[in-house]
Amino acid sequence: MKEIALKTFAKINLSLKIINKLKNGYHNIDSIFTSIDLADLIKIKLYKEDELSKKEKAKYIDNVRIVSNNKGLPKGKTNIIYKVINLIKYKIKNKYYFTIYINKKIPISAGLGGGSSNAAGVYLGILRLLNTKLKNISNRELAYKIGADVPFFINGGTARVSGVGEKISKLKYKSNVYIVLVNPDYEISTKWVYKEYDKFRTKNKVILLDRKPLRNIFDNNALLNIGNDLEKIVLKKHAKLSIIKTKLLEMGAYYSQLSGSGPTIFGLFKNKNIAKKAVKYFITQGYWARLVTPYNQGILFKTKK
Repeated sequence: MKEIALKTFAKINLSLKIINKLKNGYHNIDSIFTSIDLADLIKIKLYKEDELSKKEKAKYIDNVRIVSNNKGLPKGKTNIIYKVINLIKYKIKNKYYFTIYINKKIPISAGLGGGSSNAAGVYLGILRLLNTKLKNISNRELAYKIGADVPFFINGGTARVSGVGEKISKLKYKSNVYIVLVNPDYEISTKWVYKEYDKFRTKNKVILLDRKPLRNIFDNNALLNIGNDLEKIVLKKHAKLSIIKTKLLEMGAYYSQLSGSGPTIFGLFKNKNIAKKAVKYFITQGYWARLVTPYNQGILFKTKK
């Protein structure tokens, strides 16, 4: 048995522009992602076939077993991690058993990329355990076969992400910013949001224009000119999120927006103490809330074996 531990970080979308829908159902986007210092802890154990008893093997689905502190995390084949491992198994053509322990800190289906971040971490972790590289797997293949956000999480940081998620351009910035995350503790279907957006865009003939990378990605004026194309759809359906956004601005955030397809709303603050007060307020109101900052790295490995 081999074992490795790592941390996989969340992200927020500082911007999200939907360019068009492709025939395969995917969407071309133009977005700015930034990793934040909110992370899940993952431990991967890799077993050869003869290292497990028949009784132990019965606990696995397609040679994979997922264990988590979060009861809401899918343990079966709907978990994106199965896509990762199936891709690796197909490429290496060897039979192993994988136990994945996930200590979830990132809310599920929150617009923070927790699942995609986990997938990227498991992908890199297994390759490290096997002491191998899959040079023929491109960002495009990762995006299509695993998930559109996965290529970004391989290196993390702050980047302009376009295409279906496979085109990544790193961005540098100079800004001390404190980010308050507020989540109403319910999930929103990403599939539903994009479906509603496609109906809206067709009906109103919205024309979306590309733009150049930003020099200061946390600049208020720049962010106001970009925004999140999915926000109106989500806030119209979920009035509570509009209230959260308004309250963040009232409490001192210089900018607030929906992250991804939601439901997490973030507020950007220049003053740490004011940001802390905002977090405390939302927690007392029964919301999940955290104070985070940008994180300029990708997957963080804790051990090597």
